[in-house]
Amino acid sequence: MEQKGYTNWLKRIFTPRRLKLGAVLVVVCAIVAGGGAWYYHQQKMERKAQIQQAQTRMVEYQAAQRNVQLIGVEDIKAIAAQAVGKDVAELRFREISLENKWDDGNYRNARRDRQPRDVRPAAAAPAQGNGQGQAAQATPGQHDGWTRQEEFFLPIYEIECNGDGLGYELEINAITGEVLESEVESYFIFDEL
Repeated sequence: MEQKGYTNWLKRIFTPRRLKLGAVLVVVCAIVAGGGAWYYHQQKMERKAQIQQAQTRMVEYQAAQRNVQLIGVEDIKAIAAQAVGKDVAELRFREISLENKWDDGNYRNARRDRQPRDVRPAAAAPAQGNGQGQAAQATPGQHDGWTRQEEFFLPIYEIECNGDGLGYELEINAITGEVLESEVESYFIFDEL
């Protein structure tokens, strides 16, 4: 008898009309939540694009101050395609960003304790010594005529592209076109979301 009363009580609470109304409410909540998530995702992607554009402008400005000629984006795409062994048309470039490698804390910390490297072309290097058997003295903050500030400028292109179900991530020196790092991984379209 108790079980029958419990069953009747459940039938009175969960009527077909209330179940339909509950299903509609769940669907509306799912649509609102999905729309909110999509809006948040779009805002996040837009903000990321704004940051990359500002970073690119900053590195281009720094290169112009140092009279350094950077490789163009189309040439970088060709270098990246050659590095992965494909034609440019076979790759879908998801992201190409220009950054100063020295702004990366891990790279900077790994290089901090090393001796300054001579980043000048060979023709611009000064002669060693002063002609009297003594080495030339560099003033504080300089290394053979180049300031340490100039040494800490290494513009790179960070590239993410995919083709044939594989994703490629490359770092290419924006001055010389040298591939500094490369990585290959499987690629799924859902990885972008």
